[in-house]
Amino acid sequence: MLLEALNIVEAFDLAAMGQNSARYIHTVTEARKLAAADREMYFGDPEFVAVPLDEILSKPYAAKRRALLQADRAWPEMPPCGEIAGFARREWRPDPSTRSPHQTTLETSYLCVADGNVYSVTPSDPTISGMVVPGTGITASTWGSRAYTDPAHPACVGPGRRPRMSANPMLAMRGDSLVMPVGSPGSEVLGQSQLQALLNVHVFGMSPQAAVEAPRFASYSWPGSALPHEYHPGRHTWPTKRQPPGGTAGSPG
Repeated sequence: MLLEALNIVEAFDLAAMGQNSARYIHTVTEARKLAAADREMYFGDPEFVAVPLDEILSKPYAAKRRALLQADRAWPEMPPCGEIAGFARREWRPDPSTRSPHQTTLETSYLCVADGNVYSVTPSDPTISGMVVPGTGITASTWGSRAYTDPAHPACVGPGRRPRMSANPMLAMRGDSLVMPVGSPGSEVLGQSQLQALLNVHVFGMSPQAAVEAPRFASYSWPGSALPHEYHPGRHTWPTKRQPPGGTAGSPG
């Protein structure tokens, strides 16, 4: 999903837009929505579901998706997914009624270490919400909650199926050379933060420290990975506490 979004935005002159300008925020957010629509239609355990990854990550496909990004308006909800030859669209759409009060979880961290080798990890197995195994003091993993109960969804639950993950620690590479380790906590904000940090460094020339400390923004216009897969079309958090026109103010993502 992050790589597809990068493919979509690479044709825009983001530097000319200005870091965190209204046009920049709009462009990056809409690219993420387009990538999210493909995730929800096509991404599941590849041992059970054919995932058209080569097509989704191709430059021609990104160009087709980019054509749906309009400079003067935002998709009010998750856009339609892309059409890919040989892959039928599943009869599944997110339910906007799946909502609950906005909550901040305290379970995911990100860590990277460089000492000649480089280590990038997102420890996120719950230490707070997981049930305690009686007599052991050990919490059980709840990553199965990333699966869908709807059999029409590509990431549905089933025997032997691995849940789709939202945590995605990375090593950004150029050829065989390391560029930087990248990661973040934040569930659905996680990939959005990573995208912005990468752009802050490689488009706006920020140091890693400045890239991380810069205000960030987030969209919730696609279903969350964890149950109940909350879907909040039109909800965003913004880089400032100021109430944006027609939106909801929030803390930085």
